[in-house]
Amino acid sequence: MRSIGDNPSEFSVQNTFSKYLFMFLSFVKIRSQLYIFPWATLISIIIASNGVPDAWMAGSVVSAIYFSVLATYIYNDVTDLGIDRINASKRPLATGLVSKRSAMILFTVLTSLAIALSALVNFQTALVTAIFAALGIIYSHPKTHCKDKFPLKTLITASGAALASIIGGFAVENLSAPVIFASILFFLYFFILGPLGDIDDIKGDKSARRRTFPLVIGIKSTLALILSIPLAIMLSSIFIYEIIGINLLGVLLIITVCSISFSFLYPLIKRYNDRNFVQATRHKVRFMHVWLQLAVLLGVLIV
Repeated sequence: MRSIGDNPSEFSVQNTFSKYLFMFLSFVKIRSQLYIFPWATLISIIIASNGVPDAWMAGSVVSAIYFSVLATYIYNDVTDLGIDRINASKRPLATGLVSKRSAMILFTVLTSLAIALSALVNFQTALVTAIFAALGIIYSHPKTHCKDKFPLKTLITASGAALASIIGGFAVENLSAPVIFASILFFLYFFILGPLGDIDDIKGDKSARRRTFPLVIGIKSTLALILSIPLAIMLSSIFIYEIIGINLLGVLLIITVCSISFSFLYPLIKRYNDRNFVQATRHKVRFMHVWLQLAVLLGVLIV
């Protein structure tokens, strides 16, 4: 009886699969913060389907977005290798754990898989996934280098976030007002998360002559922008909640989440030079976005 591995080609296939699975898990581990993208997708699917989504469809779209987001960040790591080393990054490429060639193969596989999964749902979902992937390439590609340009760096990442959220409406074929509102919230929250990351990476960005919010308008003005986002969301939810079909519970929850977010962000005025504090604050705000999306969901489904 022939056992697994007796055939040299079979053994080679197993080694290749193990190698890329290890790389995939390495990127998953270091990019654990990407959960906010599939979470936003799942929330929009539940909202669009009035609380009763098809499990297979939801799993396909959520997986497609996760694979596409991870692929985008892998491509960004490939093009950001020099700066990541300056910023003492622990990312697989910067540490030498993964080669650029292997990372590009993994990027191609994940992007293809994401589009294939979304194509099984419908054409619109596949198109949004493809646009999302294209934005990621445009953002990082050496010939476009939008991540070096102000304000394209934040605008493109925020637009990608909005697409990850709104895709649920396309998947269910119900692009409702609450779904659009949820995607706008994700867009706005990236004007907190993006500039916070720029403050954290200011040393590497300055050496690369990137034009980020802190380097163009200054750190104090950047912090003023960041602090204005939760306040703007609170005010808008108060004035338009009836128009977008969110109940008072949803409004109260949105106000609560934004108030807590503001309380996390305010100390940055005096502690923006503390990298550990900036990173911890970014993590807290990222988690608050999870609750913000949940607030919108509860504001729609609970009558």
